[in-house]
Formats: sequence, C-alpha cells, structure tokens
Amino acid sequence: MKLRTNIYALCALVFLMDFFAYQTNSALAADCLSSQETRQAIEAGKAKHLSAIKAAAGKVVRGDVINVKLCQGEAGLVYQLVTLSRQGAVSRLSLDARSGKLLSKGGR
Repeated sequence: MKLRTNIYALCALVFLMDFFAYQTNSALAADCLSSQETRQAIEAGKAKHLSAIKAAAGKVVRGDVINVKLCQGEAGLVYQLVTLSRQGAVSRLSLDARSGKLLSKGGR
C-alpha cells in the first residue's frame, strides 16, 4: 500500500512540475521581470529581497515556495508565489513587492 501511495505522490509531483513549467513560460508574456531586472529592482529598493517575501508568505500559508515571479501589477511591482503544502495543497499568493503585504490568496 505504501508503494502505491509513493507512486501516486511521484505522479502528482511530475504533473505539478510540468504544470508550473507551462505557467512560468506563459507568465513571461504577462509583464514579469527577468532575473536581471528582478535583481535591479531589489537593489533599487523597489522590491524586497526574496527571503523577506518568503517569510511574509509563511505567515499566510504553510508550505514550500515552489515558484516565484516578480511582475508589474496595476499599482506597482507584485511578487506572485505558488506554495505546496506537505498535504499537497497548492496556494497562489500575490504580495506587494515593496511592503510584503498580502494582496490576494487563492488555491489551485
């Protein structure tokens, strides 16, 4: 029984990796910053460092951050995070890049 559970978990992980790879590619067209642009925004004080954003997200949901993007939002820069809990729950968070304040939270 444990082997079957592990196989299901592995299949779910492969599905999630494929899904998030697709989401990452489609996000590039959605005014998200490149790695270099993200570094520049952090250095210029326009966005908090990722460690601070992960800490802010940890106050809202439990789980590992599996995807992060810094994107241009309506009112400025926004971090978009995807987290995965140990129970397999996926959460999507949007946080203000400068303050770390939660802007929105959703599931799958």
